[in-house]
Amino acid sequence: MKYIPRCLESTITKYLSIFPVIGLTGPRQSGKSTLLRHLLPKYTYVSFDDPKVIDYLQEDPEGFINHYSHQVIFDEIQYVPRLFHYIKILVDRNRQDYGKFVLTASSQFNLLANISESLAGRIGLLSLLYSGKKFPLAGNIDVINYQDYLGELKK
Repeated sequence: MKYIPRCLESTITKYLSIFPVIGLTGPRQSGKSTLLRHLLPKYTYVSFDDPKVIDYLQEDPEGFINHYSHQVIFDEIQYVPRLFHYIKILVDRNRQDYGKFVLTASSQFNLLANISESLAGRIGLLSLLYSGKKFPLAGNIDVINYQDYLGELKK
């Protein structure tokens, strides 16, 4: 399958240099994983769609986070909300270590609020709104800064 370039690529690259954690949300099958694996080939990819990966985290959380502690894409993180706590601890050890973790999640408002709250000041949140298969790519339409969005909702 041919990769479809996304206008979000430049924003992700920019965020990698200013945030320790980047969160990319969007509907399932919108192309989040494909985009990140294409853009960040040197990052380790870990999918929580795999029950064995979830078991590893549950059985040995310290070993898991020590093993996956730098330049990691954690895909489908909504399945393991307790991981946010461990990410926060690692990030707080060195707040200047930008681009350390990239998280993906399906679009769920409660999850976004939880991410924003637990990783406040540590994460740049973006959204991929569609896969580009059914809609033309135009401008920056597939980018939403959720920190701004959540701030507007609280007003």
